[in-house]
Amino acid sequence: AKWTIQDAEAVPGSKQIDAATPLVVEGDAYVKTKVDNSGLHLSMDENKLNSQITNQITNNTTVNQHGTDITALKAGFTVSNEAGTKQDITLGGAAKQDIQFVGEANKIDVAVDNAADGAKVTITANPNLGTNIDISNNSTITNLDNRVTTNAGNITNNTSNITKLQAGFDLKAGSTTSNVALGGVKPTVEFATADDTMTVGLTGTKVTYGIDKTKLVQNITGDVINQINTTTSNPVTNI
Repeated sequence: AKWTIQDAEAVPGSKQIDAATPLVVEGDAYVKTKVDNSGLHLSMDENKLNSQITNQITNNTTVNQHGTDITALKAGFTVSNEAGTKQDITLGGAAKQDIQFVGEANKIDVAVDNAADGAKVTITANPNLGTNIDISNNSTITNLDNRVTTNAGNITNNTSNITKLQAGFDLKAGSTTSNVALGGVKPTVEFATADDTMTVGLTGTKVTYGIDKTKLVQNITGDVINQINTTTSNPVTNI
């Protein structure tokens, strides 16, 4: 009897098996074959396979580079302040190292929240910052405070002076006194005459009083005639 074996390659290979040509099963360098009364046995040559894997890893440049990169990543990074004082943060250990964002008590508040792309750190001024911050060494602030203190005294004095100015001044004629207040509606002080025998003029800030001689003579003459007419039986009718 005879039969044919064939592989499944695109161009299959085949071999005819008969009594004169036995079927021999062989593995590659990493597969062991054995035939006994129970049949055909296939197994892995673990020593050769492990040796090959080790060689592949040891001599694989990509793996070696990744090892270098991993070592560098495990070294982590440093955190420092403005003065340059550094703190090392390592990665890949059994416990995660924590970086804390801490604000000065009653001055700076720090909140750490989850965000869509990671953690979100928000730093804000504490509501009590204004009362807790030390500004004693800030020359700009202290100079301003000194100016405010000085100006407070000036304001008090100016307020007193303004109050006095608002009281205005008094005008007095004989026993009659009248106040002229300032600071509200602008007052007008009028310089008038009692009758038309006097004149009053204003040039700039100068007030000038004068006498209308013609009207004064007429008024005096009229008064004299009236006086004569009231004291004599011969009234004056023509001057």
